[in-house]
Amino acid sequence: MEGQVLVAREGDDEEALLSSSRAETPRSFADEGRRPQQNLRMWLLGSLVLFVLALLTSRPMLKAEAEEAEHALDLWDEEIIKQQHSKEKSSCGYYGCQQSRGVCSCHHGCIMEGTCCADYRELCQVSDRAHAKSGPGASRGRCAELGCSRAYRYDQPCQCVPSCLDFDDCCDDFRSHCGANVSMSLEVAPSKDEEPKIKASFIPSAAVSADSKEKHKAFLKNHAARLELVKWQAVRSCPPQFMEKTILGGKQMQKLANISTAAECQKVCTLNVQCDGFVWAMNGACSLESLDGAAPNMMVQEGLISGLPCCRPKPAHTKVIPDCPELVLDMELSRAQGLREQEAKSAYACQQACSKATDCGAFSWTATTKRCSMKKLASDESAKMVPKAGVITGLPCGCRATVANALWPDSDEEKFTMPLPRGSQPVELGSLLCLALMLPYSYEAGLLIMQYKEHAGIFDCDEYTVYSSESMVLAPGLETRKVLTSQQCEVGGEFKSALNLRIFASFWRQVIADGQYLLYNWIVKVDPDSVFFPQRLRPILQRHEGGSMSTGGPGTYFNNCKFGMHGPLEVFSLATIRALGTSFLGCFKFFQKLCKGDCQWGEDMWVDQCLKRFVKARRLFEKNLLLEDHCDPPKGWKDCSDPRRVAFHPFKTVTDHRVCMESAHLASLEA
Repeated sequence: MEGQVLVAREGDDEEALLSSSRAETPRSFADEGRRPQQNLRMWLLGSLVLFVLALLTSRPMLKAEAEEAEHALDLWDEEIIKQQHSKEKSSCGYYGCQQSRGVCSCHHGCIMEGTCCADYRELCQVSDRAHAKSGPGASRGRCAELGCSRAYRYDQPCQCVPSCLDFDDCCDDFRSHCGANVSMSLEVAPSKDEEPKIKASFIPSAAVSADSKEKHKAFLKNHAARLELVKWQAVRSCPPQFMEKTILGGKQMQKLANISTAAECQKVCTLNVQCDGFVWAMNGACSLESLDGAAPNMMVQEGLISGLPCCRPKPAHTKVIPDCPELVLDMELSRAQGLREQEAKSAYACQQACSKATDCGAFSWTATTKRCSMKKLASDESAKMVPKAGVITGLPCGCRATVANALWPDSDEEKFTMPLPRGSQPVELGSLLCLALMLPYSYEAGLLIMQYKEHAGIFDCDEYTVYSSESMVLAPGLETRKVLTSQQCEVGGEFKSALNLRIFASFWRQVIADGQYLLYNWIVKVDPDSVFFPQRLRPILQRHEGGSMSTGGPGTYFNNCKFGMHGPLEVFSLATIRALGTSFLGCFKFFQKLCKGDCQWGEDMWVDQCLKRFVKARRLFEKNLLLEDHCDPPKGWKDCSDPRRVAFHPFKTVTDHRVCMESAHLASLEA
């Protein structure tokens, strides 16, 4: 047959191949009759080459050749090419240390900005440390010598536990020596005998550095004054302050200047027995008003805050005992001297009995036994409390308690001890409780008032509560829930962020004490300057309802940023909040040991690490939850035109907030 080509098959031997060629060659030549003899030689040579190739392809492929071939096939996968290119563009190995261009940064400030490339610590900070410690006597240590460990070791110059990656204190050979041999889940806190004495009080190291001691002293002074004021408000049962209101028909008794807050103006009014009301302006002006026995008449006036005086002590013979301080749930007095016990039908009846007894300084009422235990408190004695389920504690009515007597969590042990969890009942799938913590006398109040009037943000959830260190009526029907904190903190730590953990510990303490969260399947904490769309969140939560309903485990929460959970929008299942409440003190002690003191983290990082590493809650990453300036947002993100995003942050003015909301609504309609 003309043009015939013999193809070697796997398994053919050389003799069979040659026989086949010989058998067919005469027939081919007979048909053509004119082919030269040299064609036979070329034919046989070609067949031999094909045979050798067949042997090569039929032998087992070496491992190196197989990997190379597999890699060659991978190069044709477009997605792999894209991933590799993206990975290179997100590396300090690509940009070089101390550079700030590209999709991520490799300079020192990136930690504070939250824009570091993933390998910044490994490539740049290790190099910086090595350079800094290369002087005489520098000795860092190596995991090859110290050994990989399951617990933090205070006696080592560097660490060989998985958490060292979070705290940036790994030995230089940790990854190569221990990386494959240790697991984060196996890490434990140091034992008691390894633990050094932890300082009783917390002083941020960033605040006491050589160049900021004066600033720290000023903060301590201001914080002490603020703490004294909020404790005074607690024992004086101060009524709420009214935002954007003034008092009509009153006679101005006195006008003071440089009064920094409406709370201070209210205290001045209270201490002046002739004052029936006050009006405070943002410029620090405090007007004391006399009403001559008439009822206060308030009207809307932007930029003003007005209110009534706090409780004033009444004569001992007064029959009606008004102005009772708020009760504290699931806490019992521990150190106060006992007076007597009697039966009382309720905690309020016990409080009235204590109020009528001149020697009663505080009381505890037990729900199961209906026993009212009255306690004696000296005027300079602070009331110490311990958690106890079913016990309610309080102070007598009539504002006779002193600031020192205030039922206030002063120590870290008290601040991080949450109320004991109550029983729960079945909740509705997808139900949302949305919470916000508002800083009083700040732009946050104006943002929340605007959102409330437009039924936006947290006010579009199934239920909402606004917490604050001040009791304030922001709008008709919207009053803040008071938390026991000054809401003051310093800035410091590795990320130069607000050290607001203790503020939010008080926030979560009040949330858990209120128990409102037990009625909802999802609990969402939102910063007031976040532009938040609950209806965009619901479809995301719907996909994870199954895992959120289990009350036996630690539940589910969401990570909203590639750098870790950020505070502007925090989403937790009911089970997770219950687990967080029971683990708050345990987490605090765990990280105190791990950090050899305070970790100097903000609330968001602390809660994220607590749930992830101590509680072992289910952590889900959802990229569409949040767009914010500290989480490497895309260019032009502030136009809020991405219809998939649940929240945008920060927008700190009412105008900017409203523009973002309107832009987002328009984007949703066009999507």
